Amino acid sequence: PWPVQFIVTTHSSHVANRADFEAMRYFLTKPDGQSRGVRLTDIKDLRKGLGGTSKADKEFLHKYMTLTRCDLLFADKAVLIEGPTERLLLPRMIEKVDAAKSDGQRLSSQYVSVVEVGGAYAHLFFDLLKFLELRTLVVTDLDTVNKSNDGKSCRVSEGTNTSNRCIIEWFGDPIVTPSALVAKSADDKTNTIRRLAYQVPETPGAPCGRSFEDAFILANIDLFGLGEVPEADREAKAWSEA
Repeated sequence: PWPVQFIVTTHSSHVANRADFEAMRYFLTKPDGQSRGVRLTDIKDLRKGLGGTSKADKEFLHKYMTLTRCDLLFADKAVLIEGPTERLLLPRMIEKVDAAKSDGQRLSSQYVSVVEVGGAYAHLFFDLLKFLELRTLVVTDLDTVNKSNDGKSCRVSEGTNTSNRCIIEWFGDPIVTPSALVAKSADDKTNTIRRLAYQVPETPGAPCGRSFEDAFILANIDLFGLGEVPEADREAKAWSEA
């Protein structure tokens, strides 16, 4: 059975304003870690959980959660994605992954909340996700830019850094280079029960996409007619197609 979470506010089941949102008590059930089949309930105070979050970020979270994705509060796991392209393709990706899994491991048998947040906003959810103790995959774009060209978008091979705030906040480095990001290990992109994912080359030394779209093209070169294009030219071709 799925774990059951309960949400209690000081006024009603509808979180009418930010004060109500912060006053929520979250009843988190989880295994006690010692006795098989026994679960414990941890009563958590959202005001304390978001104690270090700025007022502006709290306002953002309240509006976002009220209007769109309050099911984060009840999910077993979450996937934060960039936009509609990922949202449309993710169910098919999950289906392909599940085909090789046993019943108990399949994502389709769990309550996975898929939240479309955009790369600029994923990091604003980190305090809330930590409070909810929610296993989360953050899928974002590499978003390479060239600082010598007024910080404009560019191909990965031409980039000097990234404009993606989520990636910058994750690594704590506003000038991290694309080559350094590509070289990051799985451990570098894992923080407790959160995992960050962004574009990397299909094979070492191969061209790398800046966004989901051009990375998808580079991963399916025959489908997009790039099979006969020299590898050195594929990045530019995928960038143009995307």
